[in-house]
Amino acid sequence: MVLPLEITNKKNGCIFLAKKKDTAKLGKNFTKITKKMVRGTPNIKKSDLKFFKFFPIEMNIGDACFFNWKCAHYSKKNLSKNSRMIFYATYYKKKPSSNKNSIREKYYKDKFFSKNGMKNKSLLFN
Repeated sequence: MVLPLEITNKKNGCIFLAKKKDTAKLGKNFTKITKKMVRGTPNIKKSDLKFFKFFPIEMNIGDACFFNWKCAHYSKKNLSKNSRMIFYATYYKKKPSSNKNSIREKYYKDKFFSKNGMKNKSLLFN
């Protein structure tokens, strides 16, 4: 979920989303999708970007944008003189019988330990 704390637009780097169904062109599950990422990053390979058409989501304070992990998304650099503060939240309800090696566990473990801009960020957790 993205919740803007300030107005977001193309100039200050709003979020861009692709249609969720486009992600199926990369794979139908976490393992298949992440195998097609640039190794060591959460980025889609340039050769696979042709499968996506991204749409800017310009938002006002009080708006909310919900999407799941299969929805390809990115934000451009803030080119304005103003800040662009957003609250980005990821939710995961762990089942009591959850397997710590499940695909879902790997995804959220990666999200927990990752930081923006890290070159060695990986969704390919072992």
